Amino acid sequence: MFEFARPQVGNYATAMMLVAIATVLQALAIRFGGVNLSLILYYPMLAGAAWLTSFLFGILSTVVSGLLVWTLFLSDPAAYTEPLQARLVQLATFMLVGVLVCAAAAMLRHVRLANDIADVASRREAAARRQLEAVLQSLPHGVIATDGKGRVTYLNAAATELAGCSMDDATGRPARDVLRVFDHDGRRVQATPLERALGGAHALSDRHWLHGGAGSAPVPIVEAASPIADADGNIDGAVLLFRDAGAARAPTSRGCSSRSSRHRRTRSSGSTAKAASSAGTRPRSGSSGTTNPRHTGARSKRSSRCAGCNATRWPNRSTQRASRSARSNCCACAATAGAFARWCPHARCAATRAAASRCR
Repeated sequence: MFEFARPQVGNYATAMMLVAIATVLQALAIRFGGVNLSLILYYPMLAGAAWLTSFLFGILSTVVSGLLVWTLFLSDPAAYTEPLQARLVQLATFMLVGVLVCAAAAMLRHVRLANDIADVASRREAAARRQLEAVLQSLPHGVIATDGKGRVTYLNAAATELAGCSMDDATGRPARDVLRVFDHDGRRVQATPLERALGGAHALSDRHWLHGGAGSAPVPIVEAASPIADADGNIDGAVLLFRDAGAARAPTSRGCSSRSSRHRRTRSSGSTAKAASSAGTRPRSGSSGTTNPRHTGARSKRSSRCAGCNATRWPNRSTQRASRSARSNCCACAATAGAFARWCPHARCAATRAAASRCR
């Protein structure tokens, strides 16, 4: 607060000093110049006081100057030999001219301040516009803005690349002629999201195709349009944000094809297993008809199985290393045994200790 008050106080002091300087100069002029001199030396000082402060303080300075002029000069018959009535008219003329000079100076000051404020606002607006322009130009998505009649007013670099035209060619043209949007059947879209946004609605679409320049292939696009309204709610235009959706849809199609191929392989393996079981095929076994857990563990070191529940204990190598360094877990029955355990204590793995299988 004090930082703003000090310049004002300094301006007021300067204005009063100007009035004092005018009084001293008028006294010197009367002393060395003669009698009945004009009071013209006050007018530049009063203008400077009104310029530095305000119109009201200029009027106050004029009133103070009038009192000083009457007290020091006009009331002295030796300095002004005219009759009293003429001297009063001269004082009134001085006051009136002083007020007009202060009004003119205050008006010029106001105009200059208004121009300075407008200049600063325009520079700030230009800087903000340049910053917004840089942000829009760096976007990977296309941005198109239109006026209330649907004519293009702005395109960024991505929009010009997708639309196949430059900004100079597209500016002022209808957006429908710049963006040729079709559906998946190749028919021209009647109501695009941008046209619906000009009607005041927010619109989204991911089912349209954009035909760019001549000879270019149609591009699937995703569109999002919003209206541009003023402070009173009137629609002044619309903005459209769109992007190429071809890169996003390709991995989805590949993922669907891979899932379908995996599903077909799963169904074929299931049918093979059913055919083998119906044919009576049995796995190989020893002389006693039971599988030796030691031999089983030796044959399948990569994926050791619990011989009781036939579950893989280590699904991958990282889990296998972690289990070997700490404790052994059965994946199916969740039985835990020590590093040197000889049998799995779970009931599903073994009925007795002698016939139980180890989880490797």
